[in-house]
Amino acid sequence: MAHKFDPAKMERLTSDERRLTLDPDRIISMLPLRPYQDVADIGCGPGFFSLPFAKYLYDGSLYAVDTSQEMLDACQKRLEPFKFSKVHYIKSQEYDIPLEDASLDGVFLAFVLHEVDDRVGFLVKLAEKLKPSGWFVLLEWKKTETETGPPLKVRLDTDEARSILAEAGLRGLTPHDMNSDHYMIVGRK
Repeated sequence: MAHKFDPAKMERLTSDERRLTLDPDRIISMLPLRPYQDVADIGCGPGFFSLPFAKYLYDGSLYAVDTSQEMLDACQKRLEPFKFSKVHYIKSQEYDIPLEDASLDGVFLAFVLHEVDDRVGFLVKLAEKLKPSGWFVLLEWKKTETETGPPLKVRLDTDEARSILAEAGLRGLTPHDMNSDHYMIVGRK
């Protein structure tokens, strides 16, 4: 069984320390994102990436999706003061994301894939939610020992992640080295 993040430790996910090593605004600036798009932040947690997405998508919609109601509540609480009108909070099951097929311009998946047992099946389900030529972004932990993060045995190296994404039907998989602990892969349906 895959390693799951403990929601009781969610304050780590929005900490200033995390922002120093993983600036969400910098990451969003690297994406093929446009202000009018409909984007899903899958595994949104307490909204570390959802907040900058919601600010950027002023003519589009953000779908903050998580399997944990506790995480969704924290995300909503974090975004509530901004009065975003096009943010939708969606509770999902791991392999059942209640969004229409071919409804999204982009899917953002940060630090979730290592928590999933059937990785290809999960990515196939997510790819179904994308419009033709929609974009897909995977942000993950490098397969190296670090002071924080999931156990080494559940991490994926970049080549392994690219192979799984390709097997799920995604293409144009461009890797980016984000820092000493993380990488990002950007692709299309």
